[in-house]
Amino acid sequence: MFSKEVFRGRLRACSEAKSLNQQAAADALGLSFNRVNNWFRGIAVPSLDVAIELADILDVSLDYLTGRTDNPTRL
Repeated sequence: MFSKEVFRGRLRACSEAKSLNQQAAADALGLSFNRVNNWFRGIAVPSLDVAIELADILDVSLDYLTGRTDNPTRL
């Protein structure tokens, strides 16, 4: 089952590990800061297409970012 809290926590941890702040993530995705900020606050989650792109930017698997696995390695 998908958990916004797991997603939020992994998004924050992966972003910190990559030194990627919310504004840089928004810029890389071509989205507004407010939209990305809502993901970091656990208020909303990105669409599937955007989540895939976000996982690519963070260099982790989508399964890891969404909590389906504890292995961050991409295929």
